[in-house]
Amino acid sequence: MRVTPSRSLDIVAWTPYPRAGASNRHRIEQHLPALKARGHRVEIFPFADDRLFEILYGSGKTIEKLVRVALRTAARQAHLARAMKADVVIVHREAHPFGPPLLEMALSKGSPSVVYDFDDALWLHNPSTANRLARIFKKPNKTRSLVRIADRVIAGNPFLAESAERWGGDPTVIPTPIDTDRYRLRVHEDRKPVVLGWVGTPSSARYLRPIADVLARVARERAIIVRLIGGVHPLPGVPVEHRVWSLEREVDDLTELDIGLMPMEDEPWAHGKCGFKIIQYFGAGLPAVASPYGVNSDLVIEGETGFAPRSRAEWIDSLIELIDDVELRRRMGTRGRELVESSYSLRFTTPTFVRVIEEAGGARPRRSSPDRANPESA
Repeated sequence: MRVTPSRSLDIVAWTPYPRAGASNRHRIEQHLPALKARGHRVEIFPFADDRLFEILYGSGKTIEKLVRVALRTAARQAHLARAMKADVVIVHREAHPFGPPLLEMALSKGSPSVVYDFDDALWLHNPSTANRLARIFKKPNKTRSLVRIADRVIAGNPFLAESAERWGGDPTVIPTPIDTDRYRLRVHEDRKPVVLGWVGTPSSARYLRPIADVLARVARERAIIVRLIGGVHPLPGVPVEHRVWSLEREVDDLTELDIGLMPMEDEPWAHGKCGFKIIQYFGAGLPAVASPYGVNSDLVIEGETGFAPRSRAEWIDSLIELIDDVELRRRMGTRGRELVESSYSLRFTTPTFVRVIEEAGGARPRRSSPDRANPESA
C-alpha cells in the first residue's frame, strides 16, 4: 500500500554538475520525479553550468575557468538564501568544488535538514594528473566535515559508509542505479571483430594503462576492436575507436559493445568507486571483465556475470574465453542484467532514497550537537 507523506516538503538539491554529469544525474536527478509524485516541491541547482563542466577538469583555459568559477560561486552564494527556506537540502558531493564547506556550514545553522550524498572517496586526493591546478584548491578533508554537518548521510557503497560511520555519521547505502527501462539488451551474435568497450572520462582513462599490453596481446591473437567512449588513452598495437560520450547516445553506444572493461589499480581511491561502469554494462546485457577491487568484487560474480582477473595472464585468458564463446557472453550478460534489476536499478533504489529524504524532512535538525556546531572537531 502506498504511504502518503504527512506533509508536502520543500526540497532543494545542490549538485556539482549540470545534467551531463553522470554522478548527480543518476544518484539525484533520476530520483526526483518520485519525490514530486508524492507531492513534494523539488528544485535542483547545479554549481557548474554546461560550459564550466566541459572545461573545469581538463587542461588549459585557466582564465576562462577562473572567471566562470567566480560567476558560479556568486550564483551559489545568492541561492543560499533560497535554500535556507527549504525543509530539506540535498548536497551531492559538495556545494562548491574548492575550499572549506562554508556553504554547508551556513545551511547547518539554519532551518533546513541537510542530506549529504557522496559516491567517491572524496577525502583522498584523486590520483588523476588532469588539471593539477584544480587539485591545489581542493579540500579533501571537508568530506569528514560534511558527514558531521548532515542530518542524514547517503553513501554509494559499503566502503564509503564505513568511513562515514567512523566520522560519526549514520549512513544509508544506496548504490548508483540505472533506469533499466531505458536499457535495451545487447543481442549477442557470432561476429568479427568482437568489440571490447570501455566507458569513462578523460581523467579515468589512465586505468587502461595496466592492461595496454594485455589488449595488444589479445589483438595479435583475435580479431577485436577496443572502443573507448568518453576518454582517450594510447594503446599501441590495438585497433582502437574513439567516441565522444553523448547523453543522447549513451545507451545505444553500450548496446553496440560485446564485452565491457573496467580495469582498476589496487589503491584507496579505486576502493571508493561504485562500479557504475559495470552496472551500465550489465544493464545492456554485457559481460564484464573487471579488476576485483572495491565494489567490483560484489558485482562481478566470477564465471556468472563476468571475470575478475588479477594477473596479466588471467586478463588474457578471460578476454579470449569471452571473445571465442558468444553463448557465454549471452549467458553472462543475461545474468548481469538480472543482478542489476534486483539490486542496482532505479526501481530498487527509489523507495530507500524517498524514505531518507522524507525522514529528514520530518526530523528536527540536531543543532545542539557539538560536532554539528564545530564540524572540524575530533
